[in-house]
Amino acid sequence: LPGHHIDQQAAKAQIGIAASQKVVLFFGYIRKYKGLKLLLEAFQQVSTTMQDVFLIIAGEPKEDLAAYKAFIAEHDLAERVLMDTRYVPLEKMSVYFAAADVVVLPYRRVYQSGLVRLAYAHRRAVIATRVGDLPMVVEHDRSGYLVAPDSVDALRQAMQQALADTKRLQKMGEYGFAQTSKNFSWRAIAEQHQVIYRHVLKRHPEQSR
Repeated sequence: LPGHHIDQQAAKAQIGIAASQKVVLFFGYIRKYKGLKLLLEAFQQVSTTMQDVFLIIAGEPKEDLAAYKAFIAEHDLAERVLMDTRYVPLEKMSVYFAAADVVVLPYRRVYQSGLVRLAYAHRRAVIATRVGDLPMVVEHDRSGYLVAPDSVDALRQAMQQALADTKRLQKMGEYGFAQTSKNFSWRAIAEQHQVIYRHVLKRHPEQSR
């Protein structure tokens, strides 16, 4: 991945974030079901007790952003939130992931998401809701945190717990990277397909003729 080797402090400096800031990243298309409103509400609550937190929202909007911008203005979050609402090229994407301490997927519903594996590819832990396939790719307390969907309080608690120990988050990100490399490499995928084929042929030997 282009730029995945960027040092976190260098990435923060490139974006204009103070080195001491703990960074939360929301990445991808902005749609209502992705729960950005929930994240903003939880982040606002976290920011009242943690002064060194920063939120990056990066991705193309597929809905009106007026309500989000109004919330940010109403709660004086402008200096703590960066909104990059455009198509994000690979180079810039990697800078955002490098700057982040944790990637948050506050989805209200989803079937599957490749964003978790993208976070792991950048060695970043995640906070995700228990919807779709997310519980199958996020190991709670090992590669990230799983929370109930549609719960600002659960998301707030997970963010506070995660950001209170960024060294642990780094270990989680490394674990996620290792698991992804192990389970989702092309070799691993080929081996998984071979197991499936053998199972099918054992149950239906006539298909091998």
